[in-house]
Amino acid sequence: IDNYLVAERYALKNNNRRQYFYINRGIADIKRIWGDYNDAITIYKSILEQSKEYNDYLSTLCFLSDCYSKSIKLDSALFYNKKGMQKSLEEKDDYWYHFFVKQIGYIAYEEGNYKLALDSIKKGAFKDETSNDFLNTHYYKGNIFKKLKEENKAFYHFKKADSVYNANPDDIVPEIRDIQEYFVKYYGKQKDA
Repeated sequence: IDNYLVAERYALKNNNRRQYFYINRGIADIKRIWGDYNDAITIYKSILEQSKEYNDYLSTLCFLSDCYSKSIKLDSALFYNKKGMQKSLEEKDDYWYHFFVKQIGYIAYEEGNYKLALDSIKKGAFKDETSNDFLNTHYYKGNIFKKLKEENKAFYHFKKADSVYNANPDDIVPEIRDIQEYFVKYYGKQKDA
């Protein structure tokens, strides 16, 4: 963040709008990854219109929706997600459309609508490409099955998420802590049984 802030001063000094946009986008991404959702929301909203110029509008909408979802501000999450779904359909952008479908699943999870959550995540996961995509899909499925008290399925999906992480340990994934805590409790129950 400190390096981004130094770069931001230079971008402003040189009136380099493109650099300024990407610096702020990077800061927002870091804040989102580390759970500082309110600051990330403020930044994403401040660069939303500019993101259209740099072909980052759909991703900015998706990350805004994600931050609102994780902040349990679900009406706002749905607002930006619907906007993104509509725009991705207009642009025939299949990649981002599936992200928005999956995001509906994450929002439904927060609402406690686990049937819709599973259905949307399954449909959106069709386009999973990166290790982070696969990890998030299994992480949320694991959480859903944990809530549904289907321990075998929860364990399966958490194990898959953990395997994805172990294959790519350089990725920054705060959710891995939740998964590790789940395993401690799961194996503790198995030992006591």
